[in-house]
Amino acid sequence: PEILSTGGAYAVVRLADGRMYAVDADYNILGAVVLPEGTTWFAVDAGGRLIAYAGGHILAANGYVEAANASGYAAMLDVSDVRAIDMAGSTLAYGDRANLSIVDLGAGTVKRIALADFFDDAKVEAMTPEAVEKSGQSKKSKKSKKQASGSEQALVADVQGIWWRADGVGL
Repeated sequence: PEILSTGGAYAVVRLADGRMYAVDADYNILGAVVLPEGTTWFAVDAGGRLIAYAGGHILAANGYVEAANASGYAAMLDVSDVRAIDMAGSTLAYGDRANLSIVDLGAGTVKRIALADFFDDAKVEAMTPEAVEKSGQSKKSKKSKKQASGSEQALVADVQGIWWRADGVGL
């Protein structure tokens, strides 16, 4: 089998017949999996939900039983212009033209970080785990380095991919 996604209590694989199935750790077939039309990305979250991105929507099936047909998915988020997307555990991260959005599926919260912030040294420093841990402590703010050109032009980033780990580290 070709393993397509792992998470929760099962994985999604493609077998020799070309169809997708949910399988357990011993490769016992639990049931067939069908994705909504137009799906360009999918993953299994920590709770066993099958999450799919299709047509500007992030959809979820509550498990492999619901994912047995395309009508088993419900819309979770309406998003536009997603350039890259990844998920680990219960955290979904996606990038569009302007932002990196981090969705905590368990808590139902969305945190957006402007892509331009990744070009600001002071803001990047504040994103490290150490800085987040110390966020309650007061400290002098550092001025960020100005762009070499000195211009105030908006910085543009073209998100090519996102890779997210279950411990909250992303690239």
